[in-house]
Parts: sequence; C-alpha cells; structure tokens
Amino acid sequence: NSSSSNSGAIIPPTVHAQVIFGSGRPEMPPPKWYASCMPLGLPDDRFYLSELQCLLRDDFVEVFGTTEVEIDLPHQGRNKPIALGQVGLRCKYCKDLPTVVRANHAVIYPSYMSGIYMPFSK
Repeated sequence: NSSSSNSGAIIPPTVHAQVIFGSGRPEMPPPKWYASCMPLGLPDDRFYLSELQCLLRDDFVEVFGTTEVEIDLPHQGRNKPIALGQVGLRCKYCKDLPTVVRANHAVIYPSYMSGIYMPFSK
C-alpha cells in the first residue's frame, strides 16, 4: 500500500535541508559557532611555554571559525580555498583593520597543527 508507506517516515537531514533551502544540493544552515572566537591561550600553557609565548597566546592571538565575511577577503599565499567554519588564527587587534593595512600573517589558516607556530614566530 503506497499511501501508508510514507506515514511515519523519517526524513534524513540532508533531504529536509534540501526541501527547506531548495538550492539543488543538500545544504545545512551554518551552526552559530562559525562566528565565535576565543583566545588561543590555555591555563596549562604556563607549564610548557615561555612567559612571552603565554602573553602572546592569551592577549594577542585568537582562534575563530570562518564566516562568509572572511571567505570573501583576499588571503595572500593561499593555494587552497578557505571553507566555511574552518578554524583560523588571527591577531585580535588587527581583525577589524582593512586587509591592506594588516601586518603579514595577521590572519592564518594552518593546514596542519605544525603550521600554527611558524607564522607567529617570524
């Protein structure tokens, strides 16, 4: 019976999202955490890092989730596109400056964990 086969059916989230957004491909609305940021520093840093490194991580560098605004900004030296929600690191004092006046490496999107330290050590 075809009329009863759909009753009580669970619609997968991607199908539901496609119905809601109608973009021709499944899309989910961006989570709210994309727009958040926090200092890079952690309480235990003082046991493993120098005083200067702790200061930089606590007071200058923040971790953030990329929004549509950051995706549209020019990013010097990037050979891969930046994805919505991708984690980046930035100088919290430079983030509101126009990109043309920001210091080199004011915003970075490391591809690997090892890529976090180098830009900030220059």
